Amino acid sequence: MSLPSKSVVIDGNQYQLQMLPTTTGIPIYSRLLKSLGPVMRGLLADTAMRQLIEQAKGNGETPEALARQSAAAHQLGQRFVVLIVEAVETLPTEFLLELAQTFAQTSKVTTKDSGGLALELSERNLFDQHFAGRYMHLTKWIVEHVKLNFTDFLASLVAYVARVPAA
Repeated sequence: MSLPSKSVVIDGNQYQLQMLPTTTGIPIYSRLLKSLGPVMRGLLADTAMRQLIEQAKGNGETPEALARQSAAAHQLGQRFVVLIVEAVETLPTEFLLELAQTFAQTSKVTTKDSGGLALELSERNLFDQHFAGRYMHLTKWIVEHVKLNFTDFLASLVAYVARVPAA
């Protein structure tokens, strides 16, 4: 049985990302839980976010209500991406390096200079060369890996926030 993968384009580069094996993902999951704690607390206190969650859960009985529900769900998704980026940006340096090195083991990249070949980011010094001076690009790539590997965790966060009464 092969692990799930997904293809994403980030700033013109095509990446093939593969999900981490469970034994590799558990330590990262544990550290993410600890790192995302402050983000979660902020999320629980964010009135606008809670309103978006309520709107996204709406009943959509009319075309207008369905359009509002869809727009709220889209905005909610965008807000979560921003929160994930903020969380990645606040990670301790050694954990950020661990994430990058671990995710590089399960990533391939096709660039305009690779002649259509998907290159393993873990080979030689390709990782260092590819991301040199492009730290926001690196952040986007890490976020895509987090989304691939921890989607159930992120979805559970949304469900949890939707159930917890406002403070």
